[in-house]
Amino acid sequence: MSSLQKQLASIAATSNHELDLKAQKAAHGKSLLFDPLPASAQSFETIYQICVEGFEELCALDSRFVPFSKSIFSPQSKAEDRAQMTQADNEELDRTLEAFLGLVGSRLLLKPALKSVEWLVRRFRIQEHNTDYLVLTFLPYHETPVFPTLLSILPNQLSPSFRFLHPYISSVMNPPRAILVQTAVQQHGFYTALNRFILTQAKARHHYSLLLSFWASVIVQATDMKLRSTQSGRLNIQQQRQDDVLVQLLPLINEALALKKAPELSVGCYILIVVLVGKLDLDEAVIDALMMEICNNWTADTLDTGLACLAALAERRGRMRLPGVVVRSAHRVDDLVARLVQLSSQQSVERLLIGLATGFIERYASSKINDVRAFVSAILQSPAFGLHAKKAIGSIVEQSEELAEFSRVELPSLVDAQTTLEPQTTTVDAMDEDLDITAEQPKERHGQALNSLVATLPTNITDVSFLSACEPVNEAVFDRLTQGLQLASTNDELNTILFNADVFQSTSDTDGITTMSFLLRVMCTGQSAAVRFFACHALRRRFDNSHPDVDYQAILPYVLVALSDPSQKVRRAAADLILAVQQTYANMTKPEKASVWSLKNLYRSSQQGWLSTKTATELLKKTLLPALEECVMDADHIGRVLQDSLDDSNAHSTAETKEKRLKSAHRGEIFSFLAHHINANSLVALKYRLITLLNRIGRSGSHYRSKELLPVAKKWVESSLDEVTIQQQSRVTTEDIDNAMVAVVHPHDQEALVWLLSLARGQLGPVRDHCRQAAFKHLQNIWFSLKDDKQKELGQSLVDAALLGDEICRNLSTATLNSLAISTATFIGLLESALDSLDIREQSASKRRKAENGSTVQSQDSSELRTALSKLTLLLELVDSSNSGHAIELFYALFRILQHLQSLKSQQGSDLGYIRGLVLSSLSSMMNNIDKHSPNSPLDPSIARADLLVECIRDSPNAQARNSAVLLLASLAKRIPQKVLHTVMPIFTLISSSTAHQSDDFSIHVVNQTIQEVVPLLAEALRKENKDLVSATAEILLSFAAAFDHIPASRRLQLFTLLVTSLGAEESLFAVLVALVDHAPTSSEVGNFATKLLKPFTGLECLTTVSKYIDLCLSSFSSKQSLYNTLVKTDSTDITSHLVSLLPIILQDSSLQVKIRQGLTTGIQAEEIRSAFARSLEATIKLSHAAKEDSATRAICPRVLEALLKLVPFDEFLKAAQPLLNEVDTDLCRSILRAMELQVRSGPQASRSSRQAALDCTPHLVKILKTSDHASLKHSAVACLDQICEKFGKVHLPTIFEAAEAVSSQQCITSKDTTLRTLCLHCLATTVEVLGNEFIPLLQRSVDAAAQCLEDSMAASIPDVRMHNASYALFIAVVEQIPFVISAKSLAVMWRLSQISAHTDVGPDADDNRKHFAQIASTKLEMGVLCEVATTTWPSAVEHGFEAMQEHINTFHQAIDNHSKSIISKNVRACFAFFMSSLDFRRTCNTSFDEAQALSIEKGLLGTLLALVMKINDAIFRPFFIQLFEWSSALPKSDVEGKALRSATFFNFLSTLSDRLKALVTVYFGYVVDRASDILADTSGDAAGVALRSSVLKALTGSFQNDHDEFWQAPTRFDSILPAIVGQMELPPVHMQRLSSEVIPAIVELAAAANSNEHLKEMNTLLLKQLRSENARVRLATIKCQMQLTDKLGEDWLSLLPEMLPLISELQDDDDERVERETHKWVKLIEGLLGESLDSMLQ
Repeated sequence: MSSLQKQLASIAATSNHELDLKAQKAAHGKSLLFDPLPASAQSFETIYQICVEGFEELCALDSRFVPFSKSIFSPQSKAEDRAQMTQADNEELDRTLEAFLGLVGSRLLLKPALKSVEWLVRRFRIQEHNTDYLVLTFLPYHETPVFPTLLSILPNQLSPSFRFLHPYISSVMNPPRAILVQTAVQQHGFYTALNRFILTQAKARHHYSLLLSFWASVIVQATDMKLRSTQSGRLNIQQQRQDDVLVQLLPLINEALALKKAPELSVGCYILIVVLVGKLDLDEAVIDALMMEICNNWTADTLDTGLACLAALAERRGRMRLPGVVVRSAHRVDDLVARLVQLSSQQSVERLLIGLATGFIERYASSKINDVRAFVSAILQSPAFGLHAKKAIGSIVEQSEELAEFSRVELPSLVDAQTTLEPQTTTVDAMDEDLDITAEQPKERHGQALNSLVATLPTNITDVSFLSACEPVNEAVFDRLTQGLQLASTNDELNTILFNADVFQSTSDTDGITTMSFLLRVMCTGQSAAVRFFACHALRRRFDNSHPDVDYQAILPYVLVALSDPSQKVRRAAADLILAVQQTYANMTKPEKASVWSLKNLYRSSQQGWLSTKTATELLKKTLLPALEECVMDADHIGRVLQDSLDDSNAHSTAETKEKRLKSAHRGEIFSFLAHHINANSLVALKYRLITLLNRIGRSGSHYRSKELLPVAKKWVESSLDEVTIQQQSRVTTEDIDNAMVAVVHPHDQEALVWLLSLARGQLGPVRDHCRQAAFKHLQNIWFSLKDDKQKELGQSLVDAALLGDEICRNLSTATLNSLAISTATFIGLLESALDSLDIREQSASKRRKAENGSTVQSQDSSELRTALSKLTLLLELVDSSNSGHAIELFYALFRILQHLQSLKSQQGSDLGYIRGLVLSSLSSMMNNIDKHSPNSPLDPSIARADLLVECIRDSPNAQARNSAVLLLASLAKRIPQKVLHTVMPIFTLISSSTAHQSDDFSIHVVNQTIQEVVPLLAEALRKENKDLVSATAEILLSFAAAFDHIPASRRLQLFTLLVTSLGAEESLFAVLVALVDHAPTSSEVGNFATKLLKPFTGLECLTTVSKYIDLCLSSFSSKQSLYNTLVKTDSTDITSHLVSLLPIILQDSSLQVKIRQGLTTGIQAEEIRSAFARSLEATIKLSHAAKEDSATRAICPRVLEALLKLVPFDEFLKAAQPLLNEVDTDLCRSILRAMELQVRSGPQASRSSRQAALDCTPHLVKILKTSDHASLKHSAVACLDQICEKFGKVHLPTIFEAAEAVSSQQCITSKDTTLRTLCLHCLATTVEVLGNEFIPLLQRSVDAAAQCLEDSMAASIPDVRMHNASYALFIAVVEQIPFVISAKSLAVMWRLSQISAHTDVGPDADDNRKHFAQIASTKLEMGVLCEVATTTWPSAVEHGFEAMQEHINTFHQAIDNHSKSIISKNVRACFAFFMSSLDFRRTCNTSFDEAQALSIEKGLLGTLLALVMKINDAIFRPFFIQLFEWSSALPKSDVEGKALRSATFFNFLSTLSDRLKALVTVYFGYVVDRASDILADTSGDAAGVALRSSVLKALTGSFQNDHDEFWQAPTRFDSILPAIVGQMELPPVHMQRLSSEVIPAIVELAAAANSNEHLKEMNTLLLKQLRSENARVRLATIKCQMQLTDKLGEDWLSLLPEMLPLISELQDDDDERVERETHKWVKLIEGLLGESLDSMLQ
């Protein structure tokens, strides 16, 4: 192929086929959703509508998709074409598309996601432009149906990384996972692309579980295969390949681990690391770096996996010390040891343990020693870690100086017998070189060690058994053999070496006793499961060549122990061993003649206890073999199997187990057989495990246990501690053995039971304390198996032991008794025994006191009595602590004990408080139980005596006992009320005086329970007897009230609420309130409490309480005072007033009001509430009349009435209030009116009845205003009328007019009472708003009165702000509602008063009201009236100063702004009149203003005039302008200053007008040119003249700036004004500031406006003359002017440069330094504009 052909082929491959319609159609038909044919016919609009629907669903699922709606899914995207976009735009689009693909990847199996990707395929052709990213996005779904669809739209040309997909594209098939893995191995590009893609997704937070798991599975497998492929070839090539893999992976791992938000990615990296360290021999530095990277980036989610990875890395390190980062990070991990324990079950962690321990000790032993000690202790105590690691850590601890004390004191106790740390000198550095915990020792090294060990074994041992208890066992030989077995267990050859040793090959040991006893012992006591397994396995192999007629039953007990081994592996080997033994029995030719293996030699004992061959066969066939597999699975199953087979009393046995159960003869034989092995064996571990198995056998084994096992138990108990320590075997503690031995005792074996009790009480001599503890524990376990009489005997023994034994016995006996579930019968028997003993002691003591040597006898009797009481106390404590319910017989027994105690108390003179408390507590608890389970069971009142309880309550100093007695009495009141109610008063006296004072929960319960149980019964009994409840219970109420101060504040409300509820609120609540006030008449706390006390009760109950309370207060003024005297005990003349003062407090509670109103509207008790309210209202009025002589009470009655009236709804209140307004009592009426005002203010407007009731009250209020002489009563009436008018005035206007007429009358509004006048003004303002035009008849007198009030309010030394504001409130209302009737005269009065107010300091609120009135007036009133009043009142404003003038001007400005142009045009002359008068204020004002104030006033006037000008046309304005121009000079010639002031004002207006209207005003300057020239020509130095010239210059400057029509180019105007302006350059020095700010800008702007050569030349000529002035100041000012002209006009002005050059040259050498300096600046400016130097021109 030629070069040209290649180029053309390349172009064709990358071409978009823009001109090939067929190719374009085929490309358009590529779709994920549609077939090619229909897809090619779809428009982009159709595709967009389909796809955007899916995109919107995605946005609803995840808001992260929303930003894409503005880019690739926007409506504009339909028109985007990648072919027309720039490279930068395409790159930006690629980034957006890849971001979307990454985000949508987790949802590709959802239809909305596929619709969204469809848009990217169809519109942006991502399958062509973003192929690799698209494939990687879909790759996790390569096994789903969507992936072949993707393959079908991919282009023919793929990148090299994805060419492996070509076969699957052509066949449209899913590529298998193995192909992806193989590609990752062989194709570096794919491997790298996949890793990069994962990192990109994780960094963008777009990762998901499926993606990460897919990546991990592919990359881990691929990496593993890569590493395996590197292990062939030459060494240097292998190393190079391995380095290449590391270079690829290590950066990936570092980046991935840093992404802490992707825990699954970190886990995948951990797996990669494990694969790397497993396949490669990594350098220490690489391993350390990986470990530090893991620790720096792990999180709570990856911590456990990270630790596993650390452990794997630690195993591959040569050095033991870990990097500091690892140690620090591990130290911060919570529960580190627990995590390592869990990890140790899955992999080796010992090197990590040693490294961490080393790091902790070196880094933290001095600063955080407690943490180090805790870490080391936890490791050494945990059985999960190996011996080697513990020894190494212990050695490190011993070498640490900081842990010296820990090593000496605590370390030995942390290591068990097998891990006792021998003195070592191993250092951490030595460990780094030598220690390798987990690596397997080489075979040669094991062989050498084993040969060395075998060489040390004795050779002359003959017929040795390692199991005999009769002869001593050579433990040293056994230990060495055990070590040899550990070494031999790794290899069969080593195994042969060990068992070929002389010690096992003795010619006399024909039965192999030495070998098998050794293996049996190791099988039961080996330290590790591996050793026990090997011993079991070795035994199994010995049966391959066993003699056919030998009975190997001797190994059965050991096999039973092995079947209970914790290791399943050992149990499996034991099962195989049993099968081998079973095979020997099956192979026997003559079973009846079979010889028992090692019959006499195994234990060196002639004791008989072997099984017959038949029985052994039965044991195997029926018991062990059927359950063998279950025993392998469950270590505890062998115990259940033996129990089912040997125990015929097993209640849980099934028919199947009964079928398999052995015969009785066989069971006994087997039990004896196992007991024989227990006795004859030297292994404590074997004894323990076999006894544990046999102890599970119940009744059928009791005989054998006593006969065979009890001697073993006795022997064990009697052995000394040293012997036990020597005998103790591995994995068995002394305590476990003690418990098993003691458990041999069967509850039905009386002899064994006696021995057990003797052991417990310490009567067998010195025994270990734990043996006694085990004895007591077993007594507790067998308690339920004893009959009642045996339980009583045992209980009596335990009680005696608890009282009379040694300290250990007492403590253990007491604990055992407390843990026993003693039955009722047993308790009764024990208590009766104690009572009998107590009766004997009492009688004996009574008789012996009469003897002559009474003192000695009394001492002896006292000791006996104390013993009897101690016994009774212990039993009562047991009864009290027992939670289970007991029969009623025990309840009666306790009452009898209580009676005995009361009798004994009177004889001994002791209160026996503790014992009585126990009895009462038990009785109370049992009473509750009886009430709960037997509520209807009767009680015998002759035994359950209430008088005993009352006596206990009275004389017991113990609060707990009293509380229990009270509770019990309350419970009895329900069962035997006739016996309890007559004793109720002492109970409540006690409660109120003591129990109620306590704040503990039990005291609260006592009080509540007593009140709930007793009080309702008492109230019911009183009602049946027709007695007055309050009188009968007054003592109770008064006692609780007296205790009010002592009851905790947190309990008061609950207690009194409960008391009132129990007695009945309607009958007793008022009495409780009276009692409380009587107790504390002046306390404010009672009022607050009373308010809270009423809250739980209904509105009717509260109103009834109030009614009765008022009646009781009223009764204090009558002769019938029986109830009053019963409840009120305070002898004080003020007590009634104190009682009445509570009523306003409780009636003002908002919750009470809510309850009553709800009851009236929705309740069924509405009529009863109305009746109660009427009674209360009537009683209150009666109380007010009755208390005429009691001024204090009488003063409170109006408040009571006011609060009472507020309770009911608005209409109800008004109906009730109307009759009361006719009362003569002023205070009463005032209270009613005050309440009425508040009710109207807050009352609803919607209710028709409320509106009508309010209007019906109006005539009564008007009557008060007309007839009453009491100002305060009128205050209330007017305030009430104000509220009625505001709320309900629109309903009936005549009624409101009548009220307004009364308020505006002389009796009210012209009263001398300022408060009344203020209220009347507010009321009239309200009526104006309501009546509107109907108020006109009252307008004039009301306005006049308001004006007078306003004037009076400001006349005082201290202004009356309230009346001031009230007057303006009326003015505002009138102006707003009826502005058309306001005359100019009335308005003038108002404005003049406003000016006075502005001049007076009345405060900001008053100022706001005044300004608001002005604003309303300027809006509502006619413009003509406003202009007239503004003009006539201007002198008054000027007279009252600056503030008044400002407000006057502002008001007129607002009037102009608020009225239309047409209205302004109609009233323009009046407006002009105001301005002609006001603009002359500078000349006419007599008040001294400072210049700032004057400027402010003038600015306001000119601004107002400008606002007027903006609303008129030129035809109206021009005559006024001419008039104003003429006005400015229309003064006598002598009044020079006046002319100057007027002219200055005129030119200021002209300047303002020019600034606003710009060029429109320029023509008006034709009128003023000559006048301006004359003014500027006048150089007088007075202040007025200077100000005038300044005003003229500012006006002219503005005109120059706005001249767009060449107005100033006219020669007549230019020639007239130019000399005058330039002449200002010669101003005196005092006006130099004006040169730069006024004169020079005027010249410059004039030059700009008249921009012609002639004018500029003329101006330059005048300025050059100024430059020749003798005055340096003039020259300096002229130079500055020239500079500004040069800058402003540029080349136009520099055209005159030739004329300037001579003078410039002269000025450069001027005598004045300032002139010379400014000249140089001017020259520089010119040179800058010309672009050349002037030096040549100036020479």
